Amino acid sequence: MPAPSNWLRPPQPPPGLAPGQIHVWRLAHNPQCLPPIAWESNLSPDEHARANRFAFHRDRNAYITTRAVLRELLGQYLSTPPKEIAFRYAERGKPGLAQSAPTPTAGEPPVHFNVSHTRSLALLAFSSDRRLGIDVEFIRPMENWEDIARRFFSQSELAELRALPPEQRDEGFYTCWTRKESYIKARGEGLHLPLDGFDVTLTPGAPERLTAEDASNWTLVSLYPRQGYAAALTAEGQNLNLQLFDYDYTPIQATTGSQP
Repeated sequence: MPAPSNWLRPPQPPPGLAPGQIHVWRLAHNPQCLPPIAWESNLSPDEHARANRFAFHRDRNAYITTRAVLRELLGQYLSTPPKEIAFRYAERGKPGLAQSAPTPTAGEPPVHFNVSHTRSLALLAFSSDRRLGIDVEFIRPMENWEDIARRFFSQSELAELRALPPEQRDEGFYTCWTRKESYIKARGEGLHLPLDGFDVTLTPGAPERLTAEDASNWTLVSLYPRQGYAAALTAEGQNLNLQLFDYDYTPIQATTGSQP
């Protein structure tokens, strides 16, 4: 697996989001820690309701932390209090900003964003003028990789996966999965866009390539947030100005014993 990407501490004051820039923030969760209590007050009633549906405290805390950080970063970019950020959901489920604000193009949101999380890690991507999608997955052994790939991957992807050495197959599977998910999320199509209707390359360490009817409209980039994780970003346009930041916060140590 390649070495983790170069994630930087953000400058102070926090960076603005200039046209053409894409910011990706890496957020690490500690399952034994709680998010700052003040963060919960910034969440909307529907976010509270969703948080309370999680069966395990660690999943609830990770959700609250991710949503609170999303609100804080959007608040910085928009110069808006985090609690006042309002979201809308497109017809096929992609989240966006509901608030009105002056934009370069009529009908376009002031900030495009996308979020993905798995295990103890979340990635949050932002742009002022490009649609984008991001996905991160924890790489775990896949005993039934061929059955899943046969169902969801294209024929060329399945052939490339079968050709990998066994020791690279799990990473290759998740490299493919994150690249495909990031493209679908960028387009905002959800499951209405068949996963086997386009191709991505998946050999670990090899150049990224997207083959689709609109491939020239997008740039696909692999990210390496941490050893044992695969991630990918798909963004509209070419020549991306990509900046990677670490989000730093001080969580509260849990004192109620181990949490499920």
